[in-house]
Amino acid sequence: RKRVPSKRFWTPVPGAAFPQMGAALAMQYAQAFTAEMTALYVRERPPVALTGPSGRGGHPDEGSEFVEEIKLLGKALKVPVEARVGAGRRPENVILSTAQNGNYDLLIMGVLFRSSEQRLYFGPKVRQILRHVTCSVALVVPPQARKPSPRRGAMKREPEA
Repeated sequence: RKRVPSKRFWTPVPGAAFPQMGAALAMQYAQAFTAEMTALYVRERPPVALTGPSGRGGHPDEGSEFVEEIKLLGKALKVPVEARVGAGRRPENVILSTAQNGNYDLLIMGVLFRSSEQRLYFGPKVRQILRHVTCSVALVVPPQARKPSPRRGAMKREPEA
């Protein structure tokens, strides 16, 4: 059976640093495979919408700065990026809906590793996405900052008087 190369990649891009690492890697993959690239900022809607003068809940420009930042990164890497904003009460549902309706080959997500007893765990939203997504997934996990461990046998130095 002949393998068809991936041609449609996408990544969700909330404002935190770890998802942006995923977006940067997704763009490098898109560049390497000459694939289409879509970036989606998910704006979380509260369960009860508080409407403003426009009649809509939330700030209408929320997410636009991240979308512009992602477009600039794509331009620097010479990768055309379709960047857009999606909204919903549960971001994981917006991501799943986008994956299902967008006919994507690969979802690339930056995630945080959460310490758990002897198993990989990335949190309930990522778990929900991994259980129900219909395309291939690549998770980008940033390196953990390690605290320096004291050396064995090292003695404390007393300050000189």
